[in-house]
Amino acid sequence: KGKPIVGVVGVNSAGPEVKDGVWDLTLNKVPLLNDTGVTFKPGYSYGVEFNRDIVPILNARCVTCHQAGGTGQKLILNNDPWSKLSEAGNFSSNAIQVSRYIRMPQARQSLLVWATWGERLDGRTNSERGDDIDFLGHPSIAGITDEEKRTIARWVDLGSPIDFPVTDGMGYTDDYQLPVVNIYTPRLGNNTGTELKVGFNDAKSGLDWSTLKVRYYKIGSAEQTVAINVASDVNAKNILTKNVALGAGEYVITVSINDKTGNTGVASRRFTIN
Repeated sequence: KGKPIVGVVGVNSAGPEVKDGVWDLTLNKVPLLNDTGVTFKPGYSYGVEFNRDIVPILNARCVTCHQAGGTGQKLILNNDPWSKLSEAGNFSSNAIQVSRYIRMPQARQSLLVWATWGERLDGRTNSERGDDIDFLGHPSIAGITDEEKRTIARWVDLGSPIDFPVTDGMGYTDDYQLPVVNIYTPRLGNNTGTELKVGFNDAKSGLDWSTLKVRYYKIGSAEQTVAINVASDVNAKNILTKNVALGAGEYVITVSINDKTGNTGVASRRFTIN
């Protein structure tokens, strides 16, 4: 709303999570809405995947009815639930209406989510349109929590991601993204100081600090390595700050680091010390 975040249940307005009235997302905590306010999940990003996050909810809350002989046996969920929810594999990655149950990425228009909440959520009635899916009601789901309902809704809104048995390293939960390396100083062009300040981030597997390398060379001279002590030179927000003794001249600096999966992020800068 363009206003400072204050008075949110679950958030200390004077705490580090809300700095100057805006979310600080560098704390390895992701804010998520719940039924009363906000709760936090560890990490720099948040994702929901079918087999890891949705199937356990289905097993705990739904299969009692949605199995052979149960009151919900028209939708069997205790055996290969993905095929059932995507209607026997008629899934197309180009389709918005994946099946009768899932319209991605639109949780409010998905029958699966309506059943989870026990009400139609798209603001329409069954009689309003004749070419959409009607909601004929669903019994309340014993024991289901607000977090579980929101997890199902978030899964649909994220595009119903699923890791199939063979992902070739590019599955939804696979880490194939490079770490982010951002050189703040020295600046491009002329510099009067010699402070090295670099920010790092990796949203999935995390940073492997043992692989951090900082190298530089003066134009026309051999490359040199900057000795880094991670414990003292890197703060809790993954910002490296270190003074490097450089004389006047033109330089190139390169900073690299791996994440815990082995992806390498690299940043370079050409600059001048006056």
